[in-house]
Amino acid sequence: MARKLARTEPQQQGLVFEDQGRTFTCTVAPRLAADPVRWWWFSVSDGTTHRYAPFVAADGDTDRTVQDRVVAYYDEHLARRAAPPVSRWRRPAT
Repeated sequence: MARKLARTEPQQQGLVFEDQGRTFTCTVAPRLAADPVRWWWFSVSDGTTHRYAPFVAADGDTDRTVQDRVVAYYDEHLARRAAPPVSRWRRPAT
């Protein structure tokens, strides 16, 4: 689980890092054009074109804290996708 780290000071523009053979590209942008709140968006070099915006950008964010949060979010996302589906169907009580 090698991670390439660059900076530890507060980070607000974006970063690219590697984790477990995956390249994560992170940027800060609003979810909607008129929204003043800025979110961390990221994409992964896994062959998909999905972008994720899992959390709001904070003034104290550092490369390390963003990387840790992004990797934890993405690993949990993969675990949820790999889990068997949960049946929402219930048999009526008799």
